[in-house]
Amino acid sequence: MEITKSQKYLFLLSVFFSGFYVLLIEIIGTKFFSPFFGTTIFVWSSLIVSTLGSLTIGYWLGAKSLLKTNTGLDVFYKTLLKASLASSLIPLESKYLYLLNPLGLKLAPLIGAFIVFTPALTFLAIATTIGVDIYGKIKKSTSEAPGFIFALSTLGSISGALITVFIFIPLFSISLTLIGFSLIFAILNSLGLSLFKKNLYVNIFVLLIASILFLQLSFISVEKNIFSAQSFYGEVTVKNTDSFGKCMFVDRVIQGCDYSKNKLALSLFHKLLTPTNSFTAKQQRVLFMGLGVGVGPMILLEESSNPFLEISAVEIDPVILKVAVDYFGLDKDKIKIHIEDARTFLKRNDTKYDLIVMDLYKGASTDPSLWSQEMFQEINKSLASDGVLSMNIPQIDLEGNELTHDINTTIKHTFPFVNMLSIPGTFNLVLYASQKPLAKNLGDESQDLGRLITDDHNWVEQKYANTAIEIISLSQSIK
Repeated sequence: MEITKSQKYLFLLSVFFSGFYVLLIEIIGTKFFSPFFGTTIFVWSSLIVSTLGSLTIGYWLGAKSLLKTNTGLDVFYKTLLKASLASSLIPLESKYLYLLNPLGLKLAPLIGAFIVFTPALTFLAIATTIGVDIYGKIKKSTSEAPGFIFALSTLGSISGALITVFIFIPLFSISLTLIGFSLIFAILNSLGLSLFKKNLYVNIFVLLIASILFLQLSFISVEKNIFSAQSFYGEVTVKNTDSFGKCMFVDRVIQGCDYSKNKLALSLFHKLLTPTNSFTAKQQRVLFMGLGVGVGPMILLEESSNPFLEISAVEIDPVILKVAVDYFGLDKDKIKIHIEDARTFLKRNDTKYDLIVMDLYKGASTDPSLWSQEMFQEINKSLASDGVLSMNIPQIDLEGNELTHDINTTIKHTFPFVNMLSIPGTFNLVLYASQKPLAKNLGDESQDLGRLITDDHNWVEQKYANTAIEIISLSQSIK
Protein backbone atom coordinates (compact mmCIF):
# COMPACT_ATOMS: atom_id res chain seq x y z
CA MET A 1 0.00 0.00 0.00
CA GLU A 2 1.42 3.33 -1.06
CA ILE A 3 0.47 6.31 1.12
CA THR A 4 2.01 9.68 1.88
CA LYS A 5 3.99 10.37 5.03
CA SER A 6 1.20 12.59 6.43
CA GLN A 7 -1.36 9.84 5.83
CA LYS A 8 0.87 7.33 7.63
CA TYR A 9 1.39 9.51 10.71
CA LEU A 10 -2.30 10.38 10.90
CA PHE A 11 -3.13 6.67 10.69
CA LEU A 12 -0.74 5.85 13.56
CA LEU A 13 -2.14 8.74 15.61
CA SER A 14 -5.65 7.32 15.15
CA VAL A 15 -4.44 3.89 16.33
CA PHE A 16 -2.91 5.50 19.44
CA PHE A 17 -6.09 7.43 20.26
CA SER A 18 -8.22 4.32 19.70
CA GLY A 19 -6.44 2.71 22.65
CA PHE A 20 -6.70 5.99 24.57
CA TYR A 21 -10.45 6.03 23.94
CA VAL A 22 -11.02 2.49 25.27
CA LEU A 23 -9.67 3.32 28.74
CA LEU A 24 -11.31 6.74 28.80
CA ILE A 25 -14.70 5.09 28.22
CA GLU A 26 -14.08 2.35 30.79
CA ILE A 27 -12.93 4.70 33.57
CA ILE A 28 -15.54 7.38 32.95
CA GLY A 29 -18.09 4.58 32.83
CA THR A 30 -17.77 4.17 36.59
CA LYS A 31 -18.70 7.84 37.02
CA PHE A 32 -21.79 7.45 34.84
CA PHE A 33 -22.83 4.32 36.73
CA SER A 34 -22.08 5.35 40.33
CA PRO A 35 -25.21 7.53 40.83
CA PHE A 36 -27.36 4.52 39.96
CA PHE A 37 -25.38 1.50 41.19
CA GLY A 38 -22.52 2.87 43.31
CA THR A 39 -18.90 1.85 42.75
CA THR A 40 -19.13 -1.67 44.10
CA ILE A 41 -17.21 -4.71 42.94
CA PHE A 42 -20.27 -5.53 40.80
CA VAL A 43 -19.95 -2.25 38.89
CA TRP A 44 -16.21 -2.62 38.29
CA SER A 45 -16.62 -6.27 37.27
CA SER A 46 -19.44 -5.34 34.90
CA LEU A 47 -17.36 -2.65 33.21
CA ILE A 48 -14.34 -4.94 32.89
CA VAL A 49 -16.46 -7.81 31.50
CA SER A 50 -18.29 -5.54 29.03
CA THR A 51 -14.98 -4.00 27.90
CA LEU A 52 -13.25 -7.34 27.38
CA GLY A 53 -16.38 -8.82 25.82
CA SER A 54 -16.74 -5.89 23.41
CA LEU A 55 -13.06 -6.05 22.43
CA THR A 56 -13.37 -9.81 21.86
CA ILE A 57 -16.38 -9.33 19.60
CA GLY A 58 -14.67 -6.46 17.81
CA TYR A 59 -11.44 -8.35 17.15
CA TRP A 60 -13.42 -11.31 15.82
CA LEU A 61 -15.60 -9.14 13.56
CA GLY A 62 -12.52 -7.27 12.37
CA ALA A 63 -10.80 -10.51 11.43
CA LYS A 64 -13.93 -11.72 9.61
CA SER A 65 -14.13 -8.47 7.63
CA LEU A 66 -10.53 -8.92 6.46
CA LEU A 67 -11.47 -12.27 4.91
CA LYS A 68 -14.45 -10.84 3.04
CA THR A 69 -13.24 -7.50 1.70
CA ASN A 70 -10.07 -5.70 0.72
CA THR A 71 -9.99 -3.24 3.61
CA GLY A 72 -8.10 0.03 3.47
CA LEU A 73 -7.79 3.38 5.18
CA ASP A 74 -11.31 4.38 4.15
CA VAL A 75 -12.85 1.42 6.04
CA PHE A 76 -10.53 2.05 9.01
CA TYR A 77 -11.57 5.70 9.38
CA LYS A 78 -15.25 5.00 8.74
CA THR A 79 -15.20 2.41 11.53
CA LEU A 80 -13.63 4.91 13.93
CA LEU A 81 -16.24 7.51 12.96
CA LYS A 82 -18.90 4.96 13.90
CA ALA A 83 -17.14 4.55 17.27
CA SER A 84 -17.27 8.34 17.75
CA LEU A 85 -20.98 8.35 16.97
CA ALA A 86 -21.68 5.47 19.37
CA SER A 87 -19.64 7.03 22.21
CA SER A 88 -21.34 10.40 21.74
CA LEU A 89 -24.60 8.72 22.77
CA ILE A 90 -23.24 7.38 26.09
CA PRO A 91 -24.13 10.42 28.26
CA LEU A 92 -27.69 10.35 26.89
CA GLU A 93 -28.10 6.59 27.33
CA SER A 94 -26.72 6.74 30.89
CA LYS A 95 -29.57 8.97 32.01
CA TYR A 96 -31.95 6.01 31.65
CA LEU A 97 -29.95 3.48 33.66
CA TYR A 98 -32.53 3.76 36.47
CA LEU A 99 -34.86 1.68 34.27
CA LEU A 100 -32.63 -1.31 35.06
CA ASN A 101 -33.09 -0.98 38.85
CA PRO A 102 -35.62 -3.86 39.04
CA LEU A 103 -32.81 -6.21 37.94
CA GLY A 104 -30.93 -5.60 41.21
CA LEU A 105 -27.46 -4.32 42.02
CA LYS A 106 -25.72 -7.43 40.66
CA LEU A 107 -27.35 -7.82 37.25
CA ALA A 108 -28.34 -4.21 36.44
CA PRO A 109 -24.81 -2.79 35.99
CA LEU A 110 -23.78 -5.78 33.85
CA ILE A 111 -26.71 -5.40 31.46
CA GLY A 112 -26.32 -1.62 31.49
CA ALA A 113 -22.61 -1.80 30.68
CA PHE A 114 -23.21 -3.97 27.62
CA ILE A 115 -26.04 -1.73 26.39
CA VAL A 116 -24.20 1.55 26.89
CA PHE A 117 -20.56 0.73 26.09
CA THR A 118 -20.52 -2.27 23.72
CA PRO A 119 -21.22 -0.40 20.44
CA ALA A 120 -18.37 2.12 20.82
CA LEU A 121 -15.83 -0.39 22.17
CA THR A 122 -16.68 -2.96 19.49
CA PHE A 123 -16.08 -0.47 16.68
CA LEU A 124 -12.75 0.55 18.27
CA ALA A 125 -11.65 -3.10 18.36
CA ILE A 126 -12.73 -3.69 14.75
CA ALA A 127 -10.70 -0.65 13.66
CA THR A 128 -7.62 -1.88 15.56
CA THR A 129 -7.78 -5.25 13.80
CA ILE A 130 -8.12 -3.52 10.43
CA GLY A 131 -5.20 -1.30 11.44
CA VAL A 132 -2.98 -4.38 11.81
CA ASP A 133 -3.76 -5.38 8.23
CA ILE A 134 -3.16 -1.85 6.93
CA TYR A 135 0.21 -1.51 8.69
CA GLY A 136 1.24 -4.87 7.30
CA LYS A 137 0.52 -3.60 3.80
CA ILE A 138 2.38 -0.34 4.47
CA LYS A 139 5.49 -2.19 5.74
CA LYS A 140 5.01 -5.01 3.22
CA SER A 141 5.48 -7.40 6.13
CA THR A 142 2.82 -9.19 8.22
CA SER A 143 5.18 -10.35 10.97
CA GLU A 144 5.86 -6.92 12.46
CA ALA A 145 2.38 -5.41 12.14
CA PRO A 146 0.41 -7.11 14.97
CA GLY A 147 2.98 -6.44 17.68
CA PHE A 148 3.55 -2.82 16.65
CA ILE A 149 -0.13 -1.86 16.28
CA PHE A 150 -1.20 -3.49 19.56
CA ALA A 151 1.79 -1.96 21.37
CA LEU A 152 0.86 1.48 20.03
CA SER A 153 -2.79 0.97 20.98
CA THR A 154 -1.83 -0.25 24.47
CA LEU A 155 0.44 2.78 24.93
CA GLY A 156 -2.60 4.87 24.08
CA SER A 157 -4.62 2.99 26.70
CA ILE A 158 -2.00 3.69 29.36
CA SER A 159 -2.03 7.38 28.45
CA GLY A 160 -5.84 7.39 28.43
CA ALA A 161 -6.01 5.93 31.92
CA LEU A 162 -3.52 8.37 33.41
CA ILE A 163 -4.85 11.50 31.70
CA THR A 164 -8.49 10.64 32.41
CA VAL A 165 -7.89 10.05 36.12
CA PHE A 166 -5.45 12.86 36.85
CA ILE A 167 -6.56 15.57 34.42
CA PHE A 168 -9.96 15.09 32.81
CA ILE A 169 -12.04 13.98 35.82
CA PRO A 170 -10.71 16.59 38.29
CA LEU A 171 -10.98 19.48 35.80
CA PHE A 172 -14.07 18.72 33.71
CA SER A 173 -17.50 17.15 34.04
CA ILE A 174 -17.67 13.56 32.81
CA SER A 175 -20.25 14.43 30.15
CA LEU A 176 -18.16 17.30 28.82
CA THR A 177 -15.05 15.08 28.80
CA LEU A 178 -16.67 12.31 26.79
CA ILE A 179 -18.56 14.64 24.45
CA GLY A 180 -15.47 16.78 23.85
CA PHE A 181 -13.23 13.81 23.12
CA SER A 182 -15.88 12.28 20.85
CA LEU A 183 -15.88 15.44 18.78
CA ILE A 184 -12.06 15.68 18.65
CA PHE A 185 -11.80 11.99 17.71
CA ALA A 186 -14.42 12.44 14.99
CA ILE A 187 -12.57 15.44 13.55
CA LEU A 188 -9.25 13.54 13.59
CA ASN A 189 -10.69 10.59 11.70
CA SER A 190 -12.67 12.81 9.34
CA LEU A 191 -9.41 14.51 8.46
CA GLY A 192 -7.77 11.13 7.82
CA LEU A 193 -10.65 10.02 5.62
CA SER A 194 -10.73 13.27 3.68
CA LEU A 195 -6.97 13.04 3.00
CA PHE A 196 -7.37 9.52 1.72
CA LYS A 197 -10.68 9.75 -0.10
CA LYS A 198 -12.92 12.80 -0.36
CA ASN A 199 -16.59 11.91 -0.35
CA LEU A 200 -19.98 12.85 1.08
CA TYR A 201 -19.62 10.21 3.84
CA VAL A 202 -17.25 12.44 5.82
CA ASN A 203 -19.52 15.46 5.77
CA ILE A 204 -22.61 13.48 6.76
CA PHE A 205 -20.88 11.77 9.70
CA VAL A 206 -19.27 14.90 11.08
CA LEU A 207 -22.58 16.79 10.82
CA LEU A 208 -24.46 13.95 12.55
CA ILE A 209 -21.95 13.63 15.40
CA ALA A 210 -21.74 17.40 15.87
CA SER A 211 -25.55 17.62 16.03
CA ILE A 212 -25.77 14.91 18.69
CA LEU A 213 -23.04 16.50 20.76
CA PHE A 214 -24.58 19.97 20.48
CA LEU A 215 -27.97 18.67 21.63
CA GLN A 216 -26.38 16.95 24.64
CA LEU A 217 -24.32 20.00 25.59
CA SER A 218 -27.53 22.01 25.64
CA PHE A 219 -28.90 20.08 28.62
CA ILE A 220 -25.75 19.31 30.63
CA SER A 221 -26.23 20.42 34.25
CA VAL A 222 -29.90 21.29 33.77
CA GLU A 223 -30.52 20.48 37.43
CA LYS A 224 -30.14 23.59 39.56
CA ASN A 225 -27.62 23.03 42.33
CA ILE A 226 -26.19 25.44 44.87
CA PHE A 227 -22.84 23.71 44.39
CA SER A 228 -21.54 20.93 42.19
CA ALA A 229 -18.03 19.48 41.81
CA GLN A 230 -16.47 16.24 40.66
CA SER A 231 -13.98 14.91 43.20
CA PHE A 232 -11.86 11.76 43.05
CA TYR A 233 -14.52 10.05 45.19
CA GLY A 234 -17.73 11.10 43.46
CA GLU A 235 -19.89 13.94 42.25
CA VAL A 236 -20.56 16.23 45.22
CA THR A 237 -23.61 18.48 45.00
CA VAL A 238 -25.52 20.77 47.36
CA LYS A 239 -29.14 21.67 46.70
CA ASN A 240 -32.27 22.78 48.52
CA THR A 241 -34.88 20.08 49.17
CA ASP A 242 -38.52 20.45 50.15
CA SER A 243 -38.25 17.80 52.87
CA PHE A 244 -34.93 18.52 54.59
CA GLY A 245 -33.83 21.98 53.50
CA LYS A 246 -30.26 22.32 52.21
CA CYS A 247 -28.58 18.94 51.73
CA MET A 248 -25.36 17.48 50.36
CA PHE A 249 -25.39 14.54 47.94
CA VAL A 250 -22.50 12.36 46.77
CA ASP A 251 -23.28 10.60 43.50
CA ARG A 252 -26.91 11.64 44.11
CA VAL A 253 -27.07 9.79 47.44
CA ILE A 254 -27.92 12.04 50.38
CA GLN A 255 -25.06 12.43 52.87
CA GLY A 256 -26.19 15.20 55.21
CA CYS A 257 -28.52 18.15 55.63
CA ASP A 258 -28.95 21.36 57.59
CA TYR A 259 -29.70 19.84 60.99
CA SER A 260 -31.62 22.92 62.17
CA LYS A 261 -34.34 21.89 59.71
CA ASN A 262 -33.99 18.13 60.09
CA LYS A 263 -35.19 16.71 63.39
CA LEU A 264 -34.38 13.13 62.40
CA ALA A 265 -30.72 13.99 61.75
CA LEU A 266 -30.60 15.88 65.04
CA SER A 267 -32.01 12.86 66.87
CA LEU A 268 -29.51 10.51 65.22
CA PHE A 269 -26.47 12.60 66.14
CA HIS A 270 -27.69 13.16 69.69
CA LYS A 271 -27.75 9.37 70.05
CA LEU A 272 -24.29 9.03 68.50
CA LEU A 273 -22.97 11.62 70.94
CA THR A 274 -24.76 10.30 74.05
CA PRO A 275 -21.52 8.94 75.59
CA THR A 276 -20.20 12.52 75.86
CA ASN A 277 -22.81 13.22 78.54
CA SER A 278 -20.66 11.35 81.03
CA PHE A 279 -17.39 13.04 80.04
CA THR A 280 -15.28 14.58 82.79
CA ALA A 281 -12.35 16.96 82.52
CA LYS A 282 -10.14 13.91 82.07
CA GLN A 283 -12.26 12.64 79.20
CA GLN A 284 -12.01 15.12 76.42
CA ARG A 285 -11.09 13.72 73.01
CA VAL A 286 -13.67 12.92 70.31
CA LEU A 287 -12.86 11.65 66.81
CA PHE A 288 -15.38 11.73 63.95
CA MET A 289 -14.61 9.25 61.17
CA GLY A 290 -16.51 10.70 58.23
CA LEU A 291 -17.26 14.42 58.34
CA GLY A 292 -20.30 14.74 56.08
CA VAL A 293 -21.66 18.26 56.38
CA GLY A 294 -20.23 18.52 59.90
CA VAL A 295 -23.45 18.00 61.86
CA GLY A 296 -21.81 15.95 64.63
CA PRO A 297 -18.95 18.35 65.39
CA MET A 298 -21.26 21.39 65.18
CA ILE A 299 -23.78 19.90 67.64
CA LEU A 300 -20.99 18.97 70.02
CA LEU A 301 -19.46 22.45 69.85
CA GLU A 302 -22.82 24.08 70.50
CA GLU A 303 -24.08 21.85 73.30
CA SER A 304 -21.03 20.65 75.21
CA SER A 305 -20.06 22.54 78.36
CA ASN A 306 -16.75 20.71 78.68
CA PRO A 307 -13.99 23.33 78.30
CA PHE A 308 -11.37 20.60 77.77
CA LEU A 309 -13.12 19.02 74.80
CA GLU A 310 -10.93 18.34 71.76
CA ILE A 311 -12.66 17.45 68.50
CA SER A 312 -10.95 15.79 65.53
CA ALA A 313 -12.35 14.55 62.23
CA VAL A 314 -11.09 12.30 59.46
CA GLU A 315 -12.49 12.91 55.97
CA ILE A 316 -11.07 11.41 52.80
CA ASP A 317 -12.59 13.95 50.41
CA PRO A 318 -11.38 17.59 50.55
CA VAL A 319 -14.39 18.67 48.50
CA ILE A 320 -16.71 17.50 51.28
CA LEU A 321 -14.73 19.57 53.79
CA LYS A 322 -15.16 22.60 51.52
CA VAL A 323 -18.91 22.01 51.35
CA ALA A 324 -19.21 21.62 55.14
CA VAL A 325 -17.37 24.91 55.68
CA ASP A 326 -18.79 27.01 52.85
CA TYR A 327 -22.40 25.83 52.81
CA PHE A 328 -23.20 24.40 56.25
CA GLY A 329 -21.26 26.70 58.56
CA LEU A 330 -18.63 24.34 59.98
CA ASP A 331 -15.89 26.26 61.82
CA LYS A 332 -12.83 24.25 60.83
CA ASP A 333 -10.59 26.31 63.11
CA LYS A 334 -12.22 24.65 66.13
CA ILE A 335 -11.62 21.13 64.84
CA LYS A 336 -8.50 19.15 64.00
CA ILE A 337 -9.25 17.88 60.51
CA HIS A 338 -7.29 15.11 58.79
CA ILE A 339 -7.82 14.67 55.05
CA GLU A 340 -7.05 11.01 54.50
CA ASP A 341 -8.48 7.53 54.47
CA ALA A 342 -9.87 6.43 57.84
CA ARG A 343 -7.91 3.17 58.03
CA THR A 344 -4.68 4.87 56.99
CA PHE A 345 -5.21 7.47 59.70
CA LEU A 346 -5.88 4.84 62.36
CA LYS A 347 -2.73 2.92 61.48
CA ARG A 348 -0.48 5.92 62.10
CA ASN A 349 -2.50 7.50 64.91
CA ASP A 350 -1.02 7.54 68.43
CA THR A 351 -3.75 9.61 70.15
CA LYS A 352 -6.22 7.91 72.49
CA TYR A 353 -9.81 9.05 72.03
CA ASP A 354 -12.62 8.78 74.55
CA LEU A 355 -15.27 8.61 71.86
CA ILE A 356 -14.92 7.63 68.20
CA VAL A 357 -17.99 8.35 66.07
CA MET A 358 -17.98 6.18 62.96
CA ASP A 359 -20.31 7.42 60.22
CA LEU A 360 -18.70 6.28 56.96
CA TYR A 361 -21.80 5.18 55.09
CA LYS A 362 -21.79 6.25 51.42
CA GLY A 363 -24.67 4.49 49.71
CA ALA A 364 -23.77 1.63 47.39
CA SER A 365 -20.16 2.85 47.27
CA THR A 366 -19.42 2.17 50.94
CA ASP A 367 -16.03 0.46 51.29
CA PRO A 368 -16.58 -3.13 52.57
CA SER A 369 -13.23 -3.06 54.40
CA LEU A 370 -14.70 -0.52 56.84
CA TRP A 371 -16.75 -3.32 58.42
CA SER A 372 -14.01 -5.91 58.84
CA GLN A 373 -12.47 -7.28 62.03
CA GLU A 374 -9.15 -5.62 61.16
CA MET A 375 -10.85 -2.22 60.96
CA PHE A 376 -12.35 -2.56 64.43
CA GLN A 377 -9.02 -3.73 65.81
CA GLU A 378 -7.45 -0.52 64.51
CA ILE A 379 -10.26 1.51 66.11
CA ASN A 380 -9.71 -0.25 69.42
CA LYS A 381 -6.02 0.75 69.38
CA SER A 382 -7.07 4.42 69.10
CA LEU A 383 -9.58 4.28 71.97
CA ALA A 384 -8.84 5.03 75.62
CA SER A 385 -9.18 2.06 77.97
CA ASP A 386 -12.74 3.06 78.82
CA GLY A 387 -13.46 4.72 75.46
CA VAL A 388 -16.59 4.10 73.39
CA LEU A 389 -17.09 3.46 69.70
CA SER A 390 -20.37 4.95 68.46
CA MET A 391 -21.49 3.83 64.98
CA ASN A 392 -24.25 4.74 62.58
CA ILE A 393 -25.42 1.63 60.73
CA PRO A 394 -28.17 2.26 58.17
CA GLN A 395 -30.57 -0.67 58.09
CA ILE A 396 -29.31 -1.50 54.65
CA ASP A 397 -30.51 -5.09 54.56
CA LEU A 398 -34.15 -4.64 55.40
CA GLU A 399 -34.99 -8.31 54.89
CA GLY A 400 -33.65 -10.24 57.86
CA ASN A 401 -30.94 -7.81 58.97
CA GLU A 402 -28.30 -10.45 58.18
CA LEU A 403 -25.57 -7.91 57.47
CA THR A 404 -26.31 -6.01 60.69
CA HIS A 405 -25.91 -9.28 62.60
CA ASP A 406 -22.62 -9.96 60.81
CA ILE A 407 -21.28 -6.48 61.63
CA ASN A 408 -22.34 -6.92 65.25
CA THR A 409 -20.62 -10.32 65.50
CA THR A 410 -17.47 -8.89 63.91
CA ILE A 411 -17.34 -6.05 66.43
CA LYS A 412 -17.86 -8.49 69.31
CA HIS A 413 -14.63 -10.23 68.34
CA THR A 414 -12.83 -7.04 69.41
CA PHE A 415 -15.18 -5.39 71.93
CA PRO A 416 -16.77 -7.51 74.67
CA PHE A 417 -19.55 -5.00 75.36
CA VAL A 418 -21.79 -4.08 72.41
CA ASN A 419 -25.22 -2.41 72.56
CA MET A 420 -27.69 -1.46 69.83
CA LEU A 421 -30.25 1.34 69.73
CA SER A 422 -32.80 1.93 66.95
CA ILE A 423 -33.69 5.48 65.92
CA PRO A 424 -37.50 5.78 65.51
CA GLY A 425 -38.62 7.14 62.16
CA THR A 426 -35.35 6.35 60.37
CA PHE A 427 -33.50 3.42 58.79
CA ASN A 428 -30.64 4.04 61.21
CA LEU A 429 -29.30 1.91 63.99
CA VAL A 430 -26.74 3.20 66.50
CA LEU A 431 -24.26 0.68 67.81
CA TYR A 432 -22.05 1.30 70.86
CA ALA A 433 -18.96 -0.78 71.66
CA SER A 434 -16.40 -0.67 74.46
CA GLN A 435 -13.94 -2.71 76.49
CA LYS A 436 -15.86 -1.71 79.63
CA PRO A 437 -19.55 -2.16 80.53
CA LEU A 438 -21.77 0.42 78.82
CA ALA A 439 -24.19 2.81 80.50
CA LYS A 440 -27.84 1.78 80.65
CA ASN A 441 -28.92 4.65 78.39
CA LEU A 442 -26.84 3.25 75.52
CA GLY A 443 -29.39 0.78 74.18
CA ASP A 444 -29.73 -2.94 74.77
CA GLU A 445 -27.06 -5.61 74.66
CA SER A 446 -26.78 -7.06 71.17
CA GLN A 447 -26.92 -10.74 70.33
CA ASP A 448 -24.16 -12.61 68.52
CA LEU A 449 -26.17 -14.00 65.58
CA GLY A 450 -23.95 -13.44 62.54
CA ARG A 451 -20.64 -14.38 60.93
CA LEU A 452 -17.20 -12.83 61.26
CA ILE A 453 -16.19 -10.40 58.49
CA THR A 454 -12.47 -10.11 57.74
CA ASP A 455 -10.39 -8.39 55.07
CA ASP A 456 -9.63 -11.81 53.63
CA HIS A 457 -13.27 -12.99 53.60
CA ASN A 458 -15.61 -10.04 53.12
CA TRP A 459 -19.10 -10.49 51.68
CA VAL A 460 -20.56 -7.10 52.64
CA GLU A 461 -21.31 -6.06 49.04
CA GLN A 462 -23.04 -9.35 48.27
CA LYS A 463 -25.43 -9.06 51.22
CA TYR A 464 -25.85 -5.36 50.65
CA ALA A 465 -26.74 -5.73 46.97
CA ASN A 466 -30.39 -6.69 47.48
CA THR A 467 -31.40 -3.40 49.08
CA ALA A 468 -28.75 -0.87 48.01
CA ILE A 469 -30.74 0.14 44.93
CA GLU A 470 -33.79 0.77 47.14
CA ILE A 471 -31.77 3.21 49.24
CA ILE A 472 -30.29 4.90 46.16
CA SER A 473 -33.76 5.25 44.62
CA LEU A 474 -35.17 6.62 47.88
CA SER A 475 -32.37 9.18 48.08
CA GLN A 476 -32.86 10.24 44.47
CA SER A 477 -36.60 10.71 45.02
CA ILE A 478 -35.92 13.55 47.47
CA LYS A 479 -36.91 16.83 45.85
